[in-house]
Amino acid sequence: MGKFRFLVETPAALAAFREEYGIPADVHLELAEEETTPWGREECPFTVLSIVEGGLRFPLNPLITEFLRRTGLAPTQVSTNTYRIINGVHELNNRLGINLGLAEILRQYTMGHTGDGLAYYLKIRPGKEKIITGTPDKDMHDDDFFWVSGNYETAEVPGWFINKGFGSSCKPLNLLGWPNSLLCD
Repeated sequence: MGKFRFLVETPAALAAFREEYGIPADVHLELAEEETTPWGREECPFTVLSIVEGGLRFPLNPLITEFLRRTGLAPTQVSTNTYRIINGVHELNNRLGINLGLAEILRQYTMGHTGDGLAYYLKIRPGKEKIITGTPDKDMHDDDFFWVSGNYETAEVPGWFINKGFGSSCKPLNLLGWPNSLLCD
């Protein structure tokens, strides 16, 4: 069981959670049963931890949407720290009136993955500076997730839908025009 399941286990707790994290009524959440695999359904899986600690909000901001669409990864395959970094860049854009995008993020970071290829994360490139600092070393306890449907994607970003199934590799990132060797381990 994940560390935030208690926040969403009952209808009253889920209503409070929706209020706390600004989840609109047209975004539908269904808490997955424990030990469920986060793919194989029509709904899109998002971890509870990515909302609470990663800063995800619905509908997703355009930078998160572009990242998920270009990588082809399911949202549950992306580390909470990666969401922290991308949401941090989105917030910098809003506060400073700048327009850092996925290309700027990937100049500083590369995609790493766990040995089994199930989880992916951004890691700083050698000799580069972090855009967002203060992220924890490890993501822990993110095994609880929602099946999400309704208006959770950003309509501002044209293109594919977010992958709802298990994705692998960073192959789609070469759409940025860079060789995969620069983007993935």
